[in-house]
Amino acid sequence: MSKPHRSPQTEQLAELIFEVFRLHGELIAMGERMVGPCGLTSARWQVVGSIDESGQPLTVPMIARNLGISRQAVQRVVNDLEHQGLVCLSENPHHKTARLVELTEDGQSAVAEANRVFTRWANATTADLDADRLAETWRLLAELRGHCRDYGMEEV
Repeated sequence: MSKPHRSPQTEQLAELIFEVFRLHGELIAMGERMVGPCGLTSARWQVVGSIDESGQPLTVPMIARNLGISRQAVQRVVNDLEHQGLVCLSENPHHKTARLVELTEDGQSAVAEANRVFTRWANATTADLDADRLAETWRLLAELRGHCRDYGMEEV
């Protein structure tokens, strides 16, 4: 059975997608090594980082939207973080069932240490990279993410 004809852009996109998959694997592994000493895993780092970046308590659905992952996956991580004492849940005055997730003092300390370790790594990693190329790469990936979100499989 023959493969359908792919345009040059489609071939490049396929190569980019598989490189992003490989990068994702490397980033998860690197994250585990980087934040393990802070009492975090990559998944927990993503969740506490999302709360830290927002500067305010968030609901599980808000965190899930920020990270582009399922609400159920975030809820499992939040449960682990709460058990670990890094986040606490509080009543949400705007919603009866969607409680607010906020960092505890221990959570703030873990995030601060993870941010210090990440910054050292990122400064070293990007020292020889062009800032404009990084910005253009970010714009391209964000554009592709938008196409993925906007393009339903019924159109295939």
